[in-house]
Amino acid sequence: MCFDHPATYARMGLEMTLTAPLAAGIDIGGGSAKIGLVSSAGTMVEQFQVKIPPSQNGTEILLAFLSQLKAKLAAHTEGRLSGLGIGVPGYVDQDHTTTFKSNVPAIDDLDIRGLAETELDCPVFIENDAIFAAVGEQALGSGKGVSRFLMITLGTGLGTGFVEDGVPILTGNGAMGDAGHLIVDPSLEHGCRQGCFGCVESVASGEALNRRIEEVLAADRAGHLPDIVSSGSRPTVRDLIAGVRAGDPACVRIMDETSHWLAMWITGLTHMFAPQMIAFGGGWSAAGQGYVDEIATKSRHMGLPYYFEDLQFVQAELGNSAGIMGAAITALRQTKEMENGTVLSG
Repeated sequence: MCFDHPATYARMGLEMTLTAPLAAGIDIGGGSAKIGLVSSAGTMVEQFQVKIPPSQNGTEILLAFLSQLKAKLAAHTEGRLSGLGIGVPGYVDQDHTTTFKSNVPAIDDLDIRGLAETELDCPVFIENDAIFAAVGEQALGSGKGVSRFLMITLGTGLGTGFVEDGVPILTGNGAMGDAGHLIVDPSLEHGCRQGCFGCVESVASGEALNRRIEEVLAADRAGHLPDIVSSGSRPTVRDLIAGVRAGDPACVRIMDETSHWLAMWITGLTHMFAPQMIAFGGGWSAAGQGYVDEIATKSRHMGLPYYFEDLQFVQAELGNSAGIMGAAITALRQTKEMENGTVLSG
């Protein structure tokens, strides 16, 4: 079964009655997929996680996710889906059928939408994972009721999504362009994993923080991070954050420098998108609201006052559920529009 993918997102709320009462969201990450069943009212019915199987075959990987989803769906009396949203960790092609340059290379250029529609017999919608996370967070999390909402995902890389009145803004590659590769470091000393030099990911992503951890370990014999090595473990970004809370000078210095880079970047994004709220999610948003406040203070100092007068800086609320919810919400909205015959086709 094949469906036209909408080129634009419908501006509508979640109050709806669908032929099938459930939608699903799949949020594919580097090591696993987070999957959920969501009701037509926008509530999570069931959520689970599936590890990416040790296979280099993209079809096998996707079928592993879909088979688990079908097994979970069979346990519900509703029995079928109205639609499925799949968030991919990479670029999205113009027809929204596949991904490329993703964190899971095996699924690059695979006809994800076609395979999923065949397996589930429902419409499928493909989008960048950071975009879906922003949609979910704006609809049901910290951004609920906010018209212009920017979400920053702090992880191995830096994800961004901007949502205006429930509609994600896509500026390039099925995402908000390559905002994580905006240049902030004129020294061009470090490169990011994609090969860009001086970009914010090269100095302020989770990958960059891991590099800084290794630099500390190579230079210092004492301190919070070397102590973790002495205990038989390898420090992570979360250990770095814990070191800040313990007052370790090296950890404090690294996170302070990182907040400076992030503030430079976010000030530029604020001037471009004029958000009313910026929410921070992702793996190392565990740094907490205090760290968010530090970024906010630096951004306000750097930026034009007009853009920051009413701007809120907050932590995201939905955590790992944001991408699932955004994917499922998109499926709910789009299938409703398809039923009404008002979706614009690509």
